[in-house]
Amino acid sequence: MGGLGRVRLDLGAEPPDVSIHETCVAKVVIPPDPVEELLAAEHYAAMFGEFAEQPELGSGERDRFAVALNDAGTAVIRDYRWSEIATKLEDLTVRPTDPVQARDDNPSPHLRFNIRNDSERPIAFVADAQDCAFSVEAADGQAVDSLHTGCADAQLHAADVVVLRPGESLAREFKLEEPRWHIRSEGFSGEIGKLQAWQQFRLAYRPPAPERFAADVTPEQRALLWGSAVLSPAFNNRGRVD
Repeated sequence: MGGLGRVRLDLGAEPPDVSIHETCVAKVVIPPDPVEELLAAEHYAAMFGEFAEQPELGSGERDRFAVALNDAGTAVIRDYRWSEIATKLEDLTVRPTDPVQARDDNPSPHLRFNIRNDSERPIAFVADAQDCAFSVEAADGQAVDSLHTGCADAQLHAADVVVLRPGESLAREFKLEEPRWHIRSEGFSGEIGKLQAWQQFRLAYRPPAPERFAADVTPEQRALLWGSAVLSPAFNNRGRVD
C-alpha cells in the first residue's frame, strides 16, 4: 500500500477545492502539536493510498491555522494554504511467498515515487535517465553516501526537464537492488535490503545546481524548476512504507 508525504498548514489564501483533505479534519478546537499533526497526517494518508502535501514552511516555523466548530460540533479548519506539491510512495516489491524463503531472502525495495503538481501554475522537475536529482537518504538524518559515481559530472539537458501542468504527476520507479542505489553507511556498503537491522529511509528529490545544466536548457525551463527538496514518506530497508 502506498505511503504519503507530510501535511503542513499555514495562514494564507483561501484553500483550493481539494476534497481528499477535508476528511483529515480532526474533532479538535486547539491545533495539535506540529509533530503529532504530521504523524497523524502520514498515517491517515498511508491507509488510503492518496497523495499528501509536502511541507511548505521553512525550518523553525510553526504551522498556524484557525479552527471553528460547526453546528454538529465538528472542527472546521479555516485560513490555511496547502503546498503546491503532493507526493505518494508505492511499494512494488515482489516478496517470496514461501515462509522459509521469505525469512532468508530480503529483497531490497522496489518503489514508485509520485510527485504531483497541486498548484495553479506549471512546475518543472529534473528526471534524467540516471535520476541524478534523486537519492536515498536515512530518515533519521544519519550520513548516507551513494556508491554511484555516474552523476558526479553529468550534465543535464533540456530533454531532462519535465514540466508538469496543474494536476499532472511525475512517477519514477526505483529498484534499490540495482547498483545505482547502493549506499555506504556506518560500516555497511551495498543494497539496503542486506542490512540486518531495520532502518528507515526516504527518497529525496533535490534540485541540481545551476551549473549542472547544459546550454540547451532554456530560460523558460529554468524559471519553472521547483527550487527546494521533495521528500518521500519514510520506508524501511524491507520496503514497508510508513
